[in-house]
Amino acid sequence: MPSPPRSNDLPRYDIIDLIAKEGRAYLSLKINNTAEVTDPESWLQITENSYDTAVRLGLFEGTEEEWIHSLSAASEEAARLAQEQIQACEEATEAAITAAEKADEASGRLNTLSDNRDQIVDGYWWRYNEETGEYENTGHRANGDTLFATFDIDPETGLLSVYTDKAYNGPQFEMDEETGMLQVII
Repeated sequence: MPSPPRSNDLPRYDIIDLIAKEGRAYLSLKINNTAEVTDPESWLQITENSYDTAVRLGLFEGTEEEWIHSLSAASEEAARLAQEQIQACEEATEAAITAAEKADEASGRLNTLSDNRDQIVDGYWWRYNEETGEYENTGHRANGDTLFATFDIDPETGLLSVYTDKAYNGPQFEMDEETGMLQVII
């Protein structure tokens, strides 16, 4: 334990008193020690600070003030990089929230369409309109038959024939009398 300083006197330390200065620990080697810690006859340095360790290991060359400045510069760069990462995380979070909202909307739409499937009413397909919330007639018959036109050419006469079901309501066909070409009327 250091002896209390006397007025107008330097602090005095007894043998084996420990003090800390600038990140280093020193052990007093004398009774009534008033010497500076840099005096090797009066003090034994028992620990190093980070500067001492960096110099001893060859990781840094320069003064202790330069070491402290390099730590500050490294801290500032780390803080800048951390801020960039925080910004990137915030942007990714916003994108994830937007994607989740869109997925929720799509899920709601799928549920609505699943709950309101196409229906057959009076022989026609009716489809649910998401905007109005009502079913609308598609105009397509729901008779289960395949409704399309088929064609046949008589090899002896060369006449083209068109065959359709009674409920067929697709495109119509006719021959152009001048050119002899088959026309599709939609």
